[in-house]
Amino acid sequence: MFDYVLTGPISGVSAGLYLAGLINEIGEYVHKPEVHVHAEYFAAFFAIGFTLYFWRKNIIGIHESSEKALRIMADH
Repeated sequence: MFDYVLTGPISGVSAGLYLAGLINEIGEYVHKPEVHVHAEYFAAFFAIGFTLYFWRKNIIGIHESSEKALRIMADH
């Protein structure tokens, strides 16, 4: 149970760190130093949002499937 509860938030933090790195690299690439995020804070907020989104979907009773998660990630 403990592993199951932590899998989503850990994945969210990992994804947030990668996304923050991508944002920072793109900012450097286009020579826009004002486009910079603090990776640790960005990852934490991303993970919180990610976890709350799927928690809410589960609470309202929409079945979460791998196909639906793939569509969500492809649309956003």
